[in-house]
Amino acid sequence: MHRKAACCVCSTSEVSSGNVAAPRALLAGLTDSELLSYAKQTSLPGFTAQTITTPETLLADAGATRRRGFVVSDQDVTIGIAAVGAPVCDHTRQVVAAISVSSLAASYSPERVSELAEMVRGVARRLSARLGLRAEN
Repeated sequence: MHRKAACCVCSTSEVSSGNVAAPRALLAGLTDSELLSYAKQTSLPGFTAQTITTPETLLADAGATRRRGFVVSDQDVTIGIAAVGAPVCDHTRQVVAAISVSSLAASYSPERVSELAEMVRGVARRLSARLGLRAEN
């Protein structure tokens, strides 16, 4: 079966919406106080019923992204579209970019999300290594 998907790579200067996979992966690189400031500054506008619209949910999402190493965006900006993203770090372990892949939400079974998460985390690790990040021992 042939699947169509879109890929996105963005940098920290491109966080305009915290509600798609790549920008949410970038936001996970911020401290909690920076996230709260971002929430206050943007008011976290809602686009769909799945959009993150509260500071508490934003903090929880960033924490989960940090622990897992990836984020899943499931129709939180556009109904019918889902994405999986991962942060890219530089040699200082700062998040400087993110990569994501998106497609139709209907194709995002739990197995597919796991497969895509491994893929984007692997690409993010390789990009981070190219930026000088050394693997932890």
